[in-house]
Amino acid sequence: MFRNLNQMIDQWLALEQKSQGARLEPWSYSQTNQYPKINLFEQENKVVLTAEIPGLNKADIELKVQGDQLSISATPPVNEEPPEAYLYRERGFTKFSRDIRFDFNIDAEQVEAQYEDGVLSVTVVAEASEQPKTIALA
Repeated sequence: MFRNLNQMIDQWLALEQKSQGARLEPWSYSQTNQYPKINLFEQENKVVLTAEIPGLNKADIELKVQGDQLSISATPPVNEEPPEAYLYRERGFTKFSRDIRFDFNIDAEQVEAQYEDGVLSVTVVAEASEQPKTIALA
């Protein structure tokens, strides 16, 4: 009995998702590349993005802003040790790129970024034309 109920709920949820489209609110991001994992939070009139990207130098990381999109990419330094030198290896060193799309155009002149102890922090602000304005009544 409960199996049928679970199937019905799953089918209903699948239909509900299709009817709403594949949108993520308030920010959306590329589904194909999910590294590095990020956190986004609001702080006053700014949005702060943090990402854990250990093992890189500041020079290895590239940030680009265009319209409502922030792109993070990095090319780690080439590892000089041959693969046979490892007894055991889990950590990989590959190039990555991740695009984060906001629900506002980013003011590129006000973007602040820092990289410390393997954590990238980027603060973005909406363009002045996108920020709300208070209108005085005459």
